[in-house]
Amino acid sequence: MAESVTPEAAEFWKKQVVELQEKLRILEGGDTESVEKDVNYFKTEQGLLSTFWQTIGYAPPKLEDIESSSTEDPEKGIELTTSPVVSPAGRSSAAVDVELPIVDVVSPADLPGGYKFEAELNGKRFLATVPLGGVKKGKTFYCYMEPTDDIPVGAWKDGPLDLLAYGYKHPMLLTSIFCPLLALSQVMERTGLDITGKKASSETPDLFLYTPRGMALAMLFVWAGLNVTILSALEFKVAISLADLLSFFLVNVSTMAFTIYATINTRNYMMERYHIPVSGMADYINNKMERYNIPVGRMGNYIETCLAAVFFPISIAQMGRHTGSYESHEALCCHPSGIVATENV
Repeated sequence: MAESVTPEAAEFWKKQVVELQEKLRILEGGDTESVEKDVNYFKTEQGLLSTFWQTIGYAPPKLEDIESSSTEDPEKGIELTTSPVVSPAGRSSAAVDVELPIVDVVSPADLPGGYKFEAELNGKRFLATVPLGGVKKGKTFYCYMEPTDDIPVGAWKDGPLDLLAYGYKHPMLLTSIFCPLLALSQVMERTGLDITGKKASSETPDLFLYTPRGMALAMLFVWAGLNVTILSALEFKVAISLADLLSFFLVNVSTMAFTIYATINTRNYMMERYHIPVSGMADYINNKMERYNIPVGRMGNYIETCLAAVFFPISIAQMGRHTGSYESHEALCCHPSGIVATENV
């Protein structure tokens, strides 16, 4: 009621609380006459709120505190409203109710209910939790601005060689090895990147073809078509020329080169976003060069880039494990983001 913006909405919530209080008193053995005597008191803002909060056992912040905590982003027009989070029953008295702002968040991909991802507002990063039922890409939902303690920051979730962390049949592992561009597109969907590994523009049309997964499937379709065409043409030739071999070579190398390029961009973006330092091998080589007084500068970053380029399937699998909550969500190969809610049986 306190957050109602129209008198009609405030009156609606007043009636709801009055009816609820009346039913509670009857259940407790009271009579309707005592309820009618207190109705006028309930209709006042002070009596209504105090009686209601006493019923559920919670003391909310004052109305003026709630109004003063509301801010508005003049550029984006996003309203931030402080909303109390009630501690669940059974907690100790030492537990203090935490006030977290509520914001509206645009989903970067099709995500299942309960999935958590990192969002940013006015330079402040926070953890957004998808509501039950999941959301579609581009849809707006409301959530608390939770701290990002649950997202690995400052280091990778695991090492690049922890490929069997979720078993040898894990979809992210298999997709990274046999179809790395498709696995990379799933990581891009989760982190809000385009097919090149750069931050996706807000002006990009909301069509499947413009998504990382749509672009990846289109590129793979063209790649497969060109290979089939070239190989079919070679069957009708008596002698294979150098141009034939060169065309087959260019089609496959160009696809691999683009995958490596997008992998490097995606990895650099994630390392900058999650404040991840260079890997141990790159740091080891960097230290060796410094010991022999060799100027290194940003050599550690270059070494990291080279390692990601050479072992790009391993790098993609590591980024997939870092951005996916596979402990609580199921992984799928043929899915835009590669994660779905686990069904509890």
